[in-house]
Amino acid sequence: MLTRLLLMTILLPTFVCAQSLSQSISRYSDLLMLCFQNDSAILLTFPTNKSEIDSFLSNRKPEIAEFFYSENLIKWSHDGFRTGAKVLHRKCGEVSILISSGFPNANPQGAEGVYEFPTVVASYRNRTLIPFTTITKTCVPDTPRWGDCATEYAAAVSVHRSASGDFDVDFQRSDYEN
Repeated sequence: MLTRLLLMTILLPTFVCAQSLSQSISRYSDLLMLCFQNDSAILLTFPTNKSEIDSFLSNRKPEIAEFFYSENLIKWSHDGFRTGAKVLHRKCGEVSILISSGFPNANPQGAEGVYEFPTVVASYRNRTLIPFTTITKTCVPDTPRWGDCATEYAAAVSVHRSASGDFDVDFQRSDYEN
């Protein structure tokens, strides 16, 4: 509870700024992006991932804190099926980030149709730092529609510059749901 209060206090000015963006803050947000512009440090995670958020912030205040709700990015057909998703472009320092939404079934009434989740890709110049990754707490293994839990899913992804000036990418992998 204290962490949420601290996070809200630290990020309140940024939240006000983010509200003016096309993507409004919602209690249903399923992706949080934190960014330190000067060193291109990024955290992409679900908003309740307290341990990763605390570790990333380390008592610092990011220049960008933005919430996303993947359902708002879904494109729908006239007959109520998902047809794809919008892609949002963001920058954090020198890193480009693409944020979108994924779903295992175009029919929301079909098998696993209820699921929608945020997806991210990040690059520096022409080099991929974060390949296509779904940000979620859990993944259902051995389900073809869901993809590979071990490589395509993460509870959090962070990017930061190493001492050598290159980028280090850390994946906190999603839990497996049985």
